[in-house]
Amino acid sequence: MKTINVELERNAYPVYLGRDVLADSALWRAHLGQGKVLVVSNDVVAPLYIETLEEALYLLPNIPHPSVPAGQDET
Repeated sequence: MKTINVELERNAYPVYLGRDVLADSALWRAHLGQGKVLVVSNDVVAPLYIETLEEALYLLPNIPHPSVPAGQDET
């Protein structure tokens, strides 16, 4: 796994790259803080990965995960 640390003016966060990172529950737990999670995705990506993510976050039942339409409105 490779980690890229993103440093912003007011905060910082890591970006993890690698195989099976999404399913790594120990990695997620290190960043959950008070355990509040909202996953926002689109209707193309969510069906591919949401189950894996929910399994990794099994300690947090009923994670809201709204899905938005894929694409961009040209208007």
